[in-house]
Amino acid sequence: MKILTPDSKMFWIIMTLNILLIVINFSEGDTSKAIWIISASLWMWMYFIHKEEASFLKDALKHQEEINNHNMGELDRLLKMIQLKGIPDKVSMRFEDGNKKDKLPN
Repeated sequence: MKILTPDSKMFWIIMTLNILLIVINFSEGDTSKAIWIISASLWMWMYFIHKEEASFLKDALKHQEEINNHNMGELDRLLKMIQLKGIPDKVSMRFEDGNKKDKLPN
């Protein structure tokens, strides 16, 4: 739910109405009502920010789980390949100068 983010029009409409209510109440001398509106607004924004952060963290966790599942699949594939073919005696490595040299695995 990304309705009340600074990118949306609804956010700016609600923010403008809040500011108008606060200014009107201060100008009429009703400071207690203006302070109540300020505190209620702050609580409301904290709730929506918390909700957005929770949504963001949930999406990030889901993405990390997908990466972990992919990595585990790759590890399983490599383990099966090693079980079928065995560990190679020599590993061929290409160096920056283009020469190919055989090295024993450590």
